[in-house]
Amino acid sequence: RLLEEMVGEPPVVLLDDVLSDLDERRRKEVLALSLTGGQQTFLTVTEAEALPEEARNAATIWEVKAGVVTRRGG
Repeated sequence: RLLEEMVGEPPVVLLDDVLSDLDERRRKEVLALSLTGGQQTFLTVTEAEALPEEARNAATIWEVKAGVVTRRGG
């Protein structure tokens, strides 16, 4: 919110494989903040199925496999 106030628009947040090293409680906190903060968030994970259903339903998911990018949902 501070960045939004400073520059006049919501920030873009990039989270690269941040969930793999967090326990379940912190994983849920990070996801909740990324879904409700008003910013655009790009989150990379090794397996989309590891995301809670709520996060998968709220997201546009892109899969990169063998150099091919495919839209899987959202």
